Amino acid sequence: MDELHEELRKRRKELRGSIKQKQRTQKKQEHERHVASKWEELRQWGDTLLAQKEQVPKGIRSYKTTNIHTGEPADIPLNPKCSAMRNSELLYKKARKGERGYEICCEKEAKTREEIELLTEELSRLQELIENPDETEAIRTYLESSARTEHKPNPSTKKEPPSLPYRKFTHKGWNIYAGKTATMNDELSTRFANPSDIWLHAVGYTGSHVIIRRNKNSPWPPAEILDLAGGIAVFYSKAKHTSYAEVHITEARFVRKPRKSPPGLVTAQRCKTKRVSPVNPQNFFKNS
Repeated sequence: MDELHEELRKRRKELRGSIKQKQRTQKKQEHERHVASKWEELRQWGDTLLAQKEQVPKGIRSYKTTNIHTGEPADIPLNPKCSAMRNSELLYKKARKGERGYEICCEKEAKTREEIELLTEELSRLQELIENPDETEAIRTYLESSARTEHKPNPSTKKEPPSLPYRKFTHKGWNIYAGKTATMNDELSTRFANPSDIWLHAVGYTGSHVIIRRNKNSPWPPAEILDLAGGIAVFYSKAKHTSYAEVHITEARFVRKPRKSPPGLVTAQRCKTKRVSPVNPQNFFKNS
């Protein structure tokens, strides 16, 4: 009996160590994601340079101006051997590469977060066993299961790549993102979304959070894009088989995650309400 309890305590120590290690990894990944998120600024610099190409002196290494998207000062690095047009193309190329890197960072961070959740759940179950030492059979079953999981290789783990926390769609230059699960909805709405992005969710139904990327101080997306994103939100919800449903629409800055709330639960303020029909992205983008 004492040996079983000693094994439990040993396993608890291992789990706590694994969780701390994963948390350190997650913190590092958060920093990497933040660095990678600069891709959007590169694209804005490219737009600014393209709009002001006639004003850019030749042979300079940087161009001090105002970001046409944000209205903030910008010091744009240049290749002095290239024209303003060519420099803007180089910035767009870096932005595309940075966006792909950002998505990879999101993949890794989401995978680590899921691993932490699984380890934390196991630690909670283990703690219950430690607090109930008379549950000998349950303790034996847990330890045997833990040993099999620890030593048996899982070939499928290597084959399946980590999934992104969202689905991505692009229509007429607008990027639309839809969460896949409750946990991934949290990732999308509270970490991935920029304050100026547009957030949508089907009213009264569980389902995907949806984000429309929008530059700071830019106009709202046109009605066509709002209808599309709202329709996607309805399709990826319990209302997908209805003729239409209402969606809440607000800026991501007004979406909050209450402390200790279950995955996927957020509060949204200053919402507009729009009635839309569900849109199956697979059919829409196949026919568009």
